[in-house]
Amino acid sequence: MRVTFTGFVTDEELLHFYNASAMLVLPSMSEGFGLPVVEAMACGLPVAASARNSIPEVLGDAGLLFDPTSIEDITDCITRLLEDPQLRDRLRLLGLARAERYSWTQGAHAMVELLESIRAR
Repeated sequence: MRVTFTGFVTDEELLHFYNASAMLVLPSMSEGFGLPVVEAMACGLPVAASARNSIPEVLGDAGLLFDPTSIEDITDCITRLLEDPQLRDRLRLLGLARAERYSWTQGAHAMVELLESIRAR
């Protein structure tokens, strides 16, 4: 296993990294929306991420959650994903399905519905 610290990458490079990776591990202490989680799921990548802020809602049951302050918790999630191919496969499928909820088209439809409901009041 290898970890690479890249600095800034282009969108094209990021897509390559997602598709060449074994998993996404996101030990974020404070995440706005959790876009890296959605991007990784859309690429079929198993995800282990912080049980903080918006990430649990975005990830749902399509990934593993951990306490980002606990090395043991993070290690356990990484180990589970590395050693359990059935878990990886299940999370890949769940992640691909979940990522579809977060398309720009879905977001636009939700916004239109919200605005129409406000106008109807």
